Amino acid sequence: MQVNGHHGPVPPPDHTSILFTIASTLGRLDAKMDVMMASKRSTVLQDIGPYIAGMVILGSAAAGKVTWSEALPSLLGLVGR
Repeated sequence: MQVNGHHGPVPPPDHTSILFTIASTLGRLDAKMDVMMASKRSTVLQDIGPYIAGMVILGSAAAGKVTWSEALPSLLGLVGR
């Protein structure tokens, strides 16, 4: 018997419902993003987005905010897309 009077170990909490809620919310957000990406303006941003991200990563590495060993894998990931 435990100190609080319960028999046996306390079962761990079940986070399944929380995870399903998060997954469904992400699915709805993903669907909204797909609709937004269908417009003409967003395709232009989609084309230049990796270049802007690359410039930000290079700029932060050059300024010393992140190390080059952290910046290079991110840049290589952008190049692979």
